[in-house]
Amino acid sequence: MNVKDKEVIEVSDKHVVLRTVLFVALIGIAVAAFATAIVSIGHKDPGWQVIEAATDADVPFYSSSIGLSYYMEGSSSEIRQNISTLSGLYSKSLKRMYILFDSENEYPGYVNLATINNNLGKEIAVPQEIFFVLTDFYAKTLSGEANLFCNLAYEAEQVLLTSENYDAEYEAERIAALKSVCSDLSNFSLEVLDPEKYIITFNVSDAVLETAKAYEASDSYLGLNELYFYYMTYLVGQSLADNGYPDAYFYAK
Repeated sequence: MNVKDKEVIEVSDKHVVLRTVLFVALIGIAVAAFATAIVSIGHKDPGWQVIEAATDADVPFYSSSIGLSYYMEGSSSEIRQNISTLSGLYSKSLKRMYILFDSENEYPGYVNLATINNNLGKEIAVPQEIFFVLTDFYAKTLSGEANLFCNLAYEAEQVLLTSENYDAEYEAERIAALKSVCSDLSNFSLEVLDPEKYIITFNVSDAVLETAKAYEASDSYLGLNELYFYYMTYLVGQSLADNGYPDAYFYAK
Protein backbone atom coordinates (compact mmCIF):
# COMPACT_ATOMS: atom_id res chain seq x y z
CA MET A 1 0.00 0.00 0.00
CA ASN A 2 1.46 3.39 -1.01
CA VAL A 3 0.96 6.74 0.60
CA LYS A 4 -1.89 7.62 -1.68
CA ASP A 5 -3.73 4.41 -0.85
CA LYS A 6 -3.32 4.60 2.93
CA GLU A 7 -6.43 3.75 4.93
CA VAL A 8 -8.16 6.45 6.91
CA ILE A 9 -9.56 5.22 10.24
CA GLU A 10 -12.40 7.22 11.64
CA VAL A 11 -13.13 7.25 15.36
CA SER A 12 -16.77 7.47 16.23
CA ASP A 13 -17.75 10.24 18.58
CA LYS A 14 -20.95 8.49 19.55
CA HIS A 15 -21.63 7.82 23.26
CA VAL A 16 -18.61 9.92 24.36
CA VAL A 17 -20.44 11.14 27.43
CA LEU A 18 -21.50 7.61 28.40
CA ARG A 19 -17.96 6.29 27.99
CA THR A 20 -16.61 9.17 30.09
CA VAL A 21 -19.11 8.50 32.86
CA LEU A 22 -18.26 4.79 32.85
CA PHE A 23 -14.53 5.54 32.98
CA VAL A 24 -14.96 7.89 35.92
CA ALA A 25 -17.19 5.34 37.65
CA LEU A 26 -14.59 2.59 37.23
CA ILE A 27 -11.91 4.84 38.68
CA GLY A 28 -14.21 5.58 41.61
CA ILE A 29 -14.80 1.88 42.20
CA ALA A 30 -11.05 1.18 42.08
CA VAL A 31 -10.31 3.99 44.54
CA ALA A 32 -13.06 2.80 46.88
CA ALA A 33 -11.79 -0.78 46.72
CA PHE A 34 -8.25 0.35 47.43
CA ALA A 35 -9.39 2.50 50.35
CA THR A 36 -11.43 -0.41 51.74
CA ALA A 37 -8.41 -2.70 51.49
CA ILE A 38 -6.23 -0.19 53.32
CA VAL A 39 -8.80 0.24 56.09
CA SER A 40 -9.30 -3.53 56.43
CA ILE A 41 -5.58 -4.07 56.96
CA GLY A 42 -5.73 -2.16 60.22
CA HIS A 43 -9.18 -3.39 61.24
CA LYS A 44 -9.32 -5.42 64.43
CA ASP A 45 -12.20 -7.64 65.52
CA PRO A 46 -12.79 -8.57 69.19
CA GLY A 47 -10.90 -11.71 70.21
CA TRP A 48 -7.38 -12.94 70.89
CA GLN A 49 -4.72 -10.55 69.69
CA VAL A 50 -1.05 -11.43 69.19
CA ILE A 51 1.05 -8.80 70.95
CA GLU A 52 4.37 -8.20 69.25
CA ALA A 53 7.42 -6.99 71.17
CA ALA A 54 9.34 -4.07 69.68
CA THR A 55 12.64 -4.79 67.98
CA ASP A 56 15.79 -3.73 69.79
CA ALA A 57 19.18 -3.60 68.11
CA ASP A 58 21.04 -3.80 71.44
CA VAL A 59 19.07 -6.82 72.71
CA PRO A 60 17.88 -8.48 69.48
CA PHE A 61 16.81 -11.83 70.93
CA TYR A 62 14.95 -10.76 74.04
CA SER A 63 11.57 -11.81 72.62
CA SER A 64 12.74 -14.87 70.70
CA SER A 65 11.51 -17.52 73.14
CA ILE A 66 8.36 -16.03 74.70
CA GLY A 67 5.19 -14.84 72.99
CA LEU A 68 2.08 -13.06 74.29
CA SER A 69 -1.61 -13.12 73.35
CA TYR A 70 -4.37 -11.08 74.95
CA TYR A 71 -8.16 -11.20 74.59
CA MET A 72 -9.56 -7.78 73.71
CA GLU A 73 -13.04 -6.37 73.13
CA GLY A 74 -14.38 -3.04 71.91
CA SER A 75 -14.26 -1.17 68.65
CA SER A 76 -11.48 -1.64 66.13
CA SER A 77 -9.85 1.65 67.12
CA GLU A 78 -10.04 0.78 70.84
CA ILE A 79 -8.45 -2.60 70.21
CA ARG A 80 -5.67 -1.06 68.11
CA GLN A 81 -4.96 1.44 70.89
CA ASN A 82 -4.88 -1.31 73.51
CA ILE A 83 -2.55 -3.40 71.36
CA SER A 84 -0.19 -0.45 71.00
CA THR A 85 -0.23 0.30 74.73
CA LEU A 86 0.20 -3.33 75.73
CA SER A 87 2.99 -3.85 73.20
CA GLY A 88 4.93 -0.99 74.78
CA LEU A 89 4.46 -2.32 78.31
CA TYR A 90 5.26 -5.87 77.25
CA SER A 91 8.41 -4.87 75.37
CA LYS A 92 9.75 -2.83 78.29
CA SER A 93 9.08 -5.52 80.90
CA LEU A 94 10.23 -8.50 78.81
CA LYS A 95 13.45 -6.75 77.82
CA ARG A 96 14.22 -5.89 81.45
CA MET A 97 13.64 -9.46 82.65
CA TYR A 98 15.67 -10.87 79.76
CA ILE A 99 18.62 -8.68 80.71
CA LEU A 100 18.33 -9.37 84.44
CA PHE A 101 18.25 -13.14 84.00
CA ASP A 102 20.96 -13.42 81.35
CA SER A 103 23.55 -15.60 83.07
CA GLU A 104 26.28 -15.08 80.45
CA ASN A 105 26.25 -11.45 79.31
CA GLU A 106 26.46 -8.26 81.34
CA TYR A 107 24.81 -5.01 80.25
CA PRO A 108 25.77 -1.40 81.04
CA GLY A 109 23.69 -0.02 83.89
CA TYR A 110 22.37 -3.41 85.03
CA VAL A 111 23.23 -5.90 87.75
CA ASN A 112 22.15 -9.32 86.48
CA LEU A 113 22.91 -13.02 86.92
CA ALA A 114 26.06 -12.67 84.80
CA THR A 115 27.24 -9.97 87.20
CA ILE A 116 26.83 -12.43 90.08
CA ASN A 117 28.61 -15.22 88.19
CA ASN A 118 31.51 -12.90 87.44
CA ASN A 119 31.87 -11.74 91.05
CA LEU A 120 31.97 -14.93 93.08
CA GLY A 121 32.21 -14.40 96.83
CA LYS A 122 31.54 -10.65 96.61
CA GLU A 123 28.69 -8.72 98.21
CA ILE A 124 26.28 -7.56 95.51
CA ALA A 125 23.13 -5.45 95.73
CA VAL A 126 20.75 -6.98 93.21
CA PRO A 127 17.45 -5.73 91.72
CA GLN A 128 14.30 -6.72 93.56
CA GLU A 129 13.27 -9.14 90.80
CA ILE A 130 16.53 -11.08 91.03
CA PHE A 131 16.33 -11.15 94.82
CA PHE A 132 12.80 -12.57 94.69
CA VAL A 133 13.66 -15.22 92.11
CA LEU A 134 16.88 -16.38 93.78
CA THR A 135 15.34 -16.67 97.24
CA ASP A 136 12.25 -18.44 95.86
CA PHE A 137 14.29 -20.78 93.65
CA TYR A 138 16.68 -21.50 96.52
CA ALA A 139 13.75 -22.47 98.75
CA LYS A 140 12.59 -24.87 96.03
CA THR A 141 16.14 -26.25 95.84
CA LEU A 142 16.29 -26.94 99.57
CA SER A 143 12.90 -28.68 99.43
CA GLY A 144 14.03 -30.85 96.50
CA GLU A 145 11.53 -29.41 93.97
CA ALA A 146 14.24 -28.04 91.65
CA ASN A 147 17.93 -27.15 91.59
CA LEU A 148 19.05 -23.55 91.30
CA PHE A 149 22.65 -24.69 90.85
CA CYS A 150 22.27 -27.15 87.96
CA ASN A 151 22.84 -24.55 85.24
CA LEU A 152 26.16 -25.97 84.01
CA ALA A 153 24.62 -29.38 83.36
CA TYR A 154 21.43 -27.87 81.96
CA GLU A 155 23.32 -25.76 79.42
CA ALA A 156 25.42 -28.76 78.35
CA GLU A 157 22.26 -30.75 77.66
CA GLN A 158 20.66 -27.87 75.74
CA VAL A 159 23.70 -27.60 73.45
CA LEU A 160 23.31 -31.25 72.47
CA LEU A 161 19.74 -30.61 71.32
CA THR A 162 21.04 -28.44 68.48
CA SER A 163 24.24 -30.37 67.75
CA GLU A 164 24.56 -32.83 64.90
CA ASN A 165 28.11 -34.09 65.24
CA TYR A 166 29.48 -34.93 68.67
CA ASP A 167 31.23 -37.67 70.58
CA ALA A 168 28.36 -39.41 72.35
CA GLU A 169 30.61 -41.20 74.83
CA TYR A 170 32.47 -38.03 75.80
CA GLU A 171 29.28 -35.95 76.07
CA ALA A 172 27.68 -38.58 78.29
CA GLU A 173 30.74 -38.47 80.55
CA ARG A 174 30.78 -34.67 80.49
CA ILE A 175 27.13 -34.25 81.41
CA ALA A 176 27.37 -36.91 84.13
CA ALA A 177 30.34 -35.12 85.70
CA LEU A 178 28.59 -31.74 85.60
CA LYS A 179 25.40 -33.20 87.03
CA SER A 180 27.33 -34.84 89.82
CA VAL A 181 29.06 -31.67 90.93
CA CYS A 182 25.90 -29.57 90.54
CA SER A 183 23.69 -31.93 92.53
CA ASP A 184 25.93 -31.60 95.59
CA LEU A 185 24.52 -28.49 97.27
CA SER A 186 27.56 -28.23 99.51
CA ASN A 187 29.44 -27.02 96.41
CA PHE A 188 27.39 -23.81 96.35
CA SER A 189 26.76 -20.96 98.74
CA LEU A 190 24.00 -18.39 98.40
CA GLU A 191 23.66 -16.00 101.33
CA VAL A 192 21.30 -13.12 101.97
CA LEU A 193 23.29 -10.43 103.78
CA ASP A 194 20.63 -7.70 103.83
CA PRO A 195 17.04 -8.59 102.82
CA GLU A 196 15.94 -4.95 102.83
CA LYS A 197 18.68 -3.75 100.48
CA TYR A 198 18.70 -7.02 98.50
CA ILE A 199 22.38 -7.66 99.19
CA ILE A 200 23.57 -11.21 98.56
CA THR A 201 26.75 -13.16 98.02
CA PHE A 202 27.20 -16.26 95.87
CA ASN A 203 30.13 -18.65 95.65
CA VAL A 204 31.09 -22.06 94.34
CA SER A 205 33.63 -24.63 95.49
CA ASP A 206 36.94 -25.48 93.85
CA ALA A 207 35.35 -28.75 92.71
CA VAL A 208 32.85 -26.82 90.60
CA LEU A 209 35.53 -24.57 89.13
CA GLU A 210 37.79 -27.50 88.31
CA THR A 211 35.02 -29.60 86.77
CA ALA A 212 33.77 -26.70 84.66
CA LYS A 213 37.30 -26.06 83.41
CA ALA A 214 38.05 -29.74 82.75
CA TYR A 215 34.91 -30.16 80.64
CA GLU A 216 35.01 -26.73 78.99
CA ALA A 217 31.72 -25.63 80.53
CA SER A 218 30.72 -21.99 80.80
CA ASP A 219 31.04 -19.91 83.94
CA SER A 220 27.27 -19.52 84.24
CA TYR A 221 27.12 -21.30 87.57
CA LEU A 222 23.92 -19.53 88.54
CA GLY A 223 20.99 -19.54 86.09
CA LEU A 224 17.25 -20.11 85.92
CA ASN A 225 17.71 -23.23 83.74
CA GLU A 226 14.51 -25.32 83.75
CA LEU A 227 12.43 -22.61 85.46
CA TYR A 228 13.39 -19.78 83.09
CA PHE A 229 10.01 -19.64 81.34
CA TYR A 230 8.14 -19.89 84.64
CA TYR A 231 9.89 -16.97 86.34
CA MET A 232 10.08 -14.80 83.23
CA THR A 233 6.35 -15.05 82.49
CA TYR A 234 5.44 -14.71 86.16
CA LEU A 235 7.30 -11.43 86.55
CA VAL A 236 6.30 -10.00 83.17
CA GLY A 237 2.70 -11.01 83.92
CA GLN A 238 2.84 -9.22 87.27
CA SER A 239 4.14 -6.08 85.58
CA LEU A 240 1.34 -6.14 82.99
CA ALA A 241 -1.29 -6.76 85.67
CA ASP A 242 -0.03 -3.79 87.67
CA ASN A 243 -0.59 -1.66 84.56
CA GLY A 244 -4.14 -2.81 83.91
CA TYR A 245 -3.64 -5.97 81.83
CA PRO A 246 -4.16 -8.92 84.23
CA ASP A 247 -5.10 -11.68 81.78
CA ALA A 248 -1.95 -12.19 79.73
CA TYR A 249 -1.53 -15.53 77.95
CA PHE A 250 2.11 -16.45 77.41
CA TYR A 251 3.41 -19.18 75.14
CA ALA A 252 6.80 -20.62 74.31
CA LYS A 253 7.89 -19.88 70.75
